[in-house]
Amino acid sequence: MNVLNRYELELEGKTVVIRCFGEWGLPLALEFLDALERQVGEVPSGTAWATLVDFTGWEAVAPEVWEITHKVVELCNERGRTHSAYSFGSLEIGQKMVEKGIVDPESKHIRHFATESLAREWLGALGYLND
Repeated sequence: MNVLNRYELELEGKTVVIRCFGEWGLPLALEFLDALERQVGEVPSGTAWATLVDFTGWEAVAPEVWEITHKVVELCNERGRTHSAYSFGSLEIGQKMVEKGIVDPESKHIRHFATESLAREWLGALGYLND
């Protein structure tokens, strides 16, 4: 977890769990990208892994933050992420992510959920979480 309590990162089984909170500007988004890169580095090489991202309490304030979210997706894809579950809570945040091309609503490997618990159920059924 970062000092400002604006995000949490943890590795659960074969899933990097990401929770984002509050309003983000560019400095925090860049800090998060660095922290995520370190966390993803803990995933054993050659392992199929997933992300569970909870955006229910998050807001991108600076337009540059959206550019960093693209870099986050690229980083995860380059490092071998195979599935991703997003919890938006609000339809508005989910729509912005789709509009900005950050998430692909047509992908079979990406799912969008109203709550983190529903996202967990899906990833658990796929064998990514150790419960």
